[in-house]
Amino acid sequence: MNLPSIQKYVGLEKADAWILVDYECKNPVMNALLGPKMLTRKIFMVIPATGKPYLIVHFIDTVYLKDEETQRNFDLKVYKTWREMLALEKELFSGYKTVLMDISEYGLLPRVSLADWGSVEYVRSLGTEIKPSANVLQRITAVYSERAYKLQLQADEIALRIKDEAFAKIKELIEKHGETDEFEMQQFIAKRFHEEGMVYDDPPLVAIGKNASDPHYSPSEKIHDKIHEGDLVLIDMWAKMDDPEGVYADITWMGYVGKEVPAVYVDRFNIVKAAPPETRLSRS
Repeated sequence: MNLPSIQKYVGLEKADAWILVDYECKNPVMNALLGPKMLTRKIFMVIPATGKPYLIVHFIDTVYLKDEETQRNFDLKVYKTWREMLALEKELFSGYKTVLMDISEYGLLPRVSLADWGSVEYVRSLGTEIKPSANVLQRITAVYSERAYKLQLQADEIALRIKDEAFAKIKELIEKHGETDEFEMQQFIAKRFHEEGMVYDDPPLVAIGKNASDPHYSPSEKIHDKIHEGDLVLIDMWAKMDDPEGVYADITWMGYVGKEVPAVYVDRFNIVKAAPPETRLSRS
């Protein structure tokens, strides 16, 4: 994520500038561009299609923005009162015909909708057309580096292998003991992730019966169901390589515990398989 590339993308959107607004370091793009800072007042980051980017910042926060990199990348436009802040916006934005801001139509993209209503309305009141920044955000945050792509392929390969091991483990335990349970299998998968150098935010989901229809269900040591022959088992698992550039492998599989899959499950699977891709929704 670098400023010249962002400026090029702003220009491709036929906008004069991208105006990001933040309060107490909640905007992830601004945080990525400025680095970790303890900012406590309202701040605007303005990235014009051409020219040096700048920050509209409260004088209290300037102490955290005097490092060499910030000074090299941004000019500081300092205010002390809210009246001065609005006056700076009016002065600096008056030459912009069209700007990008972090909004989405009807608020349908929450990850994009980071700009507050009041800030957006004030910029609009200056006679400026406002367009969503989603296309630029996607270009700079949703594109893998070559290394990240390779790390995801590695995670995919390992996750698929562990999935096969998990179903094989269910078969082994059923044949040996007549049963296993959701929690035991969840822990088996989690242990294998760790052994392969992978990490995750939440443990994998193993569920049967009504539990498999609950998207927020997760087995625990105290709350879980037994798995027996004749059960349909859902395994939903996600993990990434333990690396800053690691990308998650996220897969969901279902398996039947038995020698022959009942017709009702075959029929339902074929219905899903035949459905157009746009109608298929993931559990998560």
